Amino acid sequence: MKKINTISYQYRHGVKRDRPTAPKLTIANHILEKYGFFIGDKVNVEYSPNLITISKLN
Repeated sequence: MKKINTISYQYRHGVKRDRPTAPKLTIANHILEKYGFFIGDKVNVEYSPNLITISKLN
């Protein structure tokens, strides 16, 4: 399944005030449950250029 999301921003608080905002992506919808992700589950997030992979930890 594909869904188009938009990267938004989040204000930074604390020490890193040299950059006032940070890119932010929120994923929150019923499709997470459809594919086996539930509240309280632990996930692994891997970052590489142009790709973010989220996988559930057993």
